[in-house]
Amino acid sequence: MNRFKDIDDTIIQRGITLAKQKIEADYSDKFVYALPNWAMLTGNPEPIAVVPIHGNEGILVSKQRVDFEVDFNDERSIIYYTSYLNTQMNNQLPLLGYILFYKNVLIIQKDPSYALPLSDFESAEIIRYNSNNTSTDFSFIIVNKNLEFVASTADLLE
Repeated sequence: MNRFKDIDDTIIQRGITLAKQKIEADYSDKFVYALPNWAMLTGNPEPIAVVPIHGNEGILVSKQRVDFEVDFNDERSIIYYTSYLNTQMNNQLPLLGYILFYKNVLIIQKDPSYALPLSDFESAEIIRYNSNNTSTDFSFIIVNKNLEFVASTADLLE
């Protein structure tokens, strides 16, 4: 099943680009791992679900309490929750923006400022880390209809 069948690929790609920037900004000033000088952490977010926000009523829908438990550490729960929100949206109202939920995946890549080519060992380190990296950290971003990052759904008010 394609969860994004009604969402233009441009929206997903722009959202993922913004999510990657958010991930990198979150980790840019933190000492997370002892990385060699040839490596850098970057984001490789995986989209999970999108909720288009329609009209000021849609903002209220996105903030409403639900009568079921939502576990934001479980992908299936997030998908169920966003499907529910999507059924509550009045698609006849003007589109204000989107909420994009994604899996927050960190990967290692060659640091672009490292001038030397990577050795076979260094390349294998990247492959090993990235293939063993299983993330269960989920997050979301909110973008307006122009696909610009906003801090909250309140920023979408007409």
